[in-house]
Amino acid sequence: MKQRITLSSKTEHSLFAFLLHQDPEKLKLVESFEMIGEMFDLPDHIKRMYQLANKFNQFISGANIRYNVILSKQENEDAVEEWEKWLSSSFVKNEFSSFPYLEVLSLLHIDRRNIRLKNFLRDWQKLAIDGDVDEIDNLLINREVELKSKDRAKLYNSKAFSYDGKWVGIRSLDYRFRVAKAIINDILDGLEE
Repeated sequence: MKQRITLSSKTEHSLFAFLLHQDPEKLKLVESFEMIGEMFDLPDHIKRMYQLANKFNQFISGANIRYNVILSKQENEDAVEEWEKWLSSSFVKNEFSSFPYLEVLSLLHIDRRNIRLKNFLRDWQKLAIDGDVDEIDNLLINREVELKSKDRAKLYNSKAFSYDGKWVGIRSLDYRFRVAKAIINDILDGLEE
């Protein structure tokens, strides 16, 4: 299985194949997608995409954090604290305004197919830069309605959906890291046997 991934022309230059070539003991210490760049010196062809994926996570995670703030009507202290941390992060202060989200959409081949997503990301960036929290909230409410309909949108239909104190959605993108790590561990365990 390892050779199929590391030698296949479709996957030999992937992050997955790169990780299969690394020290298994060191690999077991990696607990999140973000840790990969800290633990390994990535080759240039992987490093650029990896950094872009990490930055996109930082770019969009603010929307999910704010979603939880709105949903809880500011009662979720964890979400409120996370929102303040996100706003004051070095990424938001130094890189958010110039983050090339269009490059991400282009690399994923969704820039022309999903105009509404493109518009949402454009508006998210602009409103977050402007710091207009009311408009950010309206954007997130409208986006959820756009995706789910008014009947199913929790932010729009708050009377039908009561806040239960739990975080809604993922805190950050992990790019299927847990699934990939389980597969890598299975492959490496199989090689040891």
